Amino acid sequence: MNQKTFPIIIILVAIASFLLGITVNEKMGKTGQSPFDNTQGKGISPTAGASSSPLSIDNLKKYAADLGLDTQKFNQCLDNGEQANNVKQDLDQATSLQLPGTPSLFVNGRFMWGVFPLNLFKEVIDKELAGTGSNNVSAYSADLQNAAKSQGSQPASFNPKQVKIDIYSTDPQKGPANAKVTLVKFSDFQCPACLAAYPVIEQILQAYPNQIRFVYKQFPLTSIHPYAQKAAEASLCANAQGKFWEYYDKVFNLESGQ
Repeated sequence: MNQKTFPIIIILVAIASFLLGITVNEKMGKTGQSPFDNTQGKGISPTAGASSSPLSIDNLKKYAADLGLDTQKFNQCLDNGEQANNVKQDLDQATSLQLPGTPSLFVNGRFMWGVFPLNLFKEVIDKELAGTGSNNVSAYSADLQNAAKSQGSQPASFNPKQVKIDIYSTDPQKGPANAKVTLVKFSDFQCPACLAAYPVIEQILQAYPNQIRFVYKQFPLTSIHPYAQKAAEASLCANAQGKFWEYYDKVFNLESGQ
């Protein structure tokens, strides 16, 4: 990506997510609970006239079969909502962190929201590896300093002030447990920005094969993505059989047409 276009792209992504945030806040104010909670079966059914969707229930089950999972266990897990509470656990965490949208990422607790180019991720990661990461935005490049500025009522897309992110035993993760850098991604399988960020994250993991622990957290935005909840549950059903990352890769690659 041309660095000159980065501020424009990040602003557009941020505006879209901010508008979502307005809807979210309005719903929370009326109901007193997270609008992302889809564990009670509310909202549009992912099976309603959606057989052609890559994230339809039938396709989610097909992917499990393609990957050689025990389909009886997988289908039972998905149909019975066995992973719904684990999805809700991540959603509750996202709500408590007041995340503005997806993808929301944390590099050792330093917040990056949206589709950042690889070089800016590497800047933050390299500082962490060198032990020079800072809560002070002035320690970072002009692009990251610009990303740290809110645009009117629109939230900033970069905040280097570290926050503690709890990692749960049910959260899929890979990489050394004692890695100097932990990259946490709150994501949605139906989110276009998450799809755009997917190859960038893969490049990061390839560039730092033994230096990053990568943790995936579920953040399905069910108010606008009706298939995201069941896709999140399906990925955790695959995780229960030790194949989360294969399932994760398959879904994102299929959605991108690869």
